[in-house]
Amino acid sequence: MWKSFSTIACTANKYNNALLNAHQTLQQQLRTTFILKRRTAPLLHKKGSPPKKLRSRHYVYDLIKQTHLERQPDIEVILKSYVEGLGNIGDRVSVRPQFAYYNLLLPGLAIYASPENLEKYKEYLGKQEEIRYSSANALLVGSFCII
Repeated sequence: MWKSFSTIACTANKYNNALLNAHQTLQQQLRTTFILKRRTAPLLHKKGSPPKKLRSRHYVYDLIKQTHLERQPDIEVILKSYVEGLGNIGDRVSVRPQFAYYNLLLPGLAIYASPENLEKYKEYLGKQEEIRYSSANALLVGSFCII
């Protein structure tokens, strides 16, 4: 009896570990939406009567669109700090969604360009000087001249 119990416990432990590992590997979400259209429309049924059975020809579909292959539109963000190649604080830039998410939004360098955020940064831009530089030492470096 104990031998059979130990084998059951070992197999249950193996399945439990496999399920835990499967959960860890399935964290990445994919955008896989397909738009399909039936090739043959199913028959209509009378009001109050049960629906008619579907035949095999009703399960044939045509592929209309694969949404995971479409190019996603650019996202507009407002920069919270200077980003090389994009702009200064308060600039509204349009970038690719993946670049915006991983390189600007997650590190906290930018926020989405919502109406509330636009109002918040309009006030901030009003307090800044007319000329904006990328660093505090930009004026000092620009004043030196090599002869």
